[in-house]
Amino acid sequence: MYSVWSDEIVFSQGAFRSTALGEIIDLGMVYAVDGLPQEFTDELIKASQVVDVPHTWRVRQVADVSEVGKSDLKLGREVLAVDVAELGANIICYLAKAEGEFRFVAAGAIRSKLNRNFESIRYPVVSRAVVHPELRGRGIGSMIVEHRLTAALTYFGERPNAIHFATESPQILAAADRFAAKNGQHYIKLGSESLEVVDGTHKVDDYLFVLPRYQKLLSDCAAELQSAEVMAHDFQHRFRLFLEQGIEGASGDALKQELLEVDEPTYSRHIDTLSEFFVVRDNIGASDH
Repeated sequence: MYSVWSDEIVFSQGAFRSTALGEIIDLGMVYAVDGLPQEFTDELIKASQVVDVPHTWRVRQVADVSEVGKSDLKLGREVLAVDVAELGANIICYLAKAEGEFRFVAAGAIRSKLNRNFESIRYPVVSRAVVHPELRGRGIGSMIVEHRLTAALTYFGERPNAIHFATESPQILAAADRFAAKNGQHYIKLGSESLEVVDGTHKVDDYLFVLPRYQKLLSDCAAELQSAEVMAHDFQHRFRLFLEQGIEGASGDALKQELLEVDEPTYSRHIDTLSEFFVVRDNIGASDH
């Protein structure tokens, strides 16, 4: 597991928390930096346009960084500012150091908001995985996804209930698989959403790492409601399948609707706990289809 924020690096804006991730051939030591030093902002914006996966930092898809113009940079800076101010994004920058000089390698974010109106550090979001175009195909994207999933476990000072990420990338899913194997956890596919970004609306798949303690709490609540015959006879079984397999195991939309129709004050704590799980899913924007 990565050592998270064990050091600091000073840039023009001051000191940034950092940690060394390891050496990469022809690059030197790669560091994770908690924040975006001003001198690397334009490089991040340029790299963000040379991607075929939709994300909020992409304002105009291009084939090469040389095609990114002044208007793209201006809009890109505005988009980054909105991401930080309105979506609670904490940008993590990845830099390589060789012969005393830093160069931009990649960037991503850890967010405290599922959307503009729903903020909770119990459900952080690991978002974006932008690698400099010249450095792709070297496992860097997977590395920064694993690092931020690890960082999200402690980033906001409180152990989260679950960690959300959305992707259409097989490489990111492979990185999530490695993180899961190393940490004894698993993630589920919550469903799909329509992601609205500057250059259009795109369908993406939503995933959730449900941490073991939270999964046990949810399972215990479902079991209690089942034993009290508050829910349908197979609710506990279907909910367990959803926690284990996501929408491939059971319908999340149907489970949410069943909870909405229950009015049993004696078990309000159990119902509220399970309902919050689906409130989170709704605020992510995920649905079965």
